[in-house]
Amino acid sequence: MNGQTDADNGAASIAQPRASPRNAVGAFLAAFAVSIYVALTDSPDRQASSGMYVFGDSLLFLAVFGLAAETAAFAYFVLALVHRS
Repeated sequence: MNGQTDADNGAASIAQPRASPRNAVGAFLAAFAVSIYVALTDSPDRQASSGMYVFGDSLLFLAVFGLAAETAAFAYFVLALVHRS
């Protein structure tokens, strides 16, 4: 190879997805919020209308995870700007 990379050789490099700690924290935060919500709304109605509650739980999970991801992305770009200057 003589110190050349795949990009130097003209070969396409495949980007590997990386799991970052930010993703893990966001997922744990979302799961924690859903588990609290499930514990607070535990009633016979939850058993009778389980499909509707599961859909609501999934929407809550996506909302909390999306908010955590947005906050992490904002912090990442702000820190990148601060370290650049």
